[in-house]
Amino acid sequence: MDTFVPYGLDKAPLDFISKSIAAFGFNCVRLPYSLQLYFTNPVVADTVVSKNADMKSQTGMKVFDKTVLSLTTNGLMVILVNHVSKAGSCCSTTDGNGLWFSPEYPATKYFEAI
Repeated sequence: MDTFVPYGLDKAPLDFISKSIAAFGFNCVRLPYSLQLYFTNPVVADTVVSKNADMKSQTGMKVFDKTVLSLTTNGLMVILVNHVSKAGSCCSTTDGNGLWFSPEYPATKYFEAI
């Protein structure tokens, strides 16, 4: 979550990952995202997508969209999970991610964007 992309895109091409998940017999993927990704949409570091040349110099949301497209094209359902507000690892009692909103990302801001 702290890289603004799903983990693994520096290890293998996205389509290979999607096909492998389906080949293992899974039918859906839980795809987490942060509110910070959605609201700031930063350009991701090339190192975190190094096995996916078409994702270099792309924003986090473009990578997210390509991920959803690859997963669904390969027959997988996608469950979108607003996992954290601020991008990063979770889950502790002090990380501020106990709910789907936080002081930094209040619920009113979330609904205004929709």
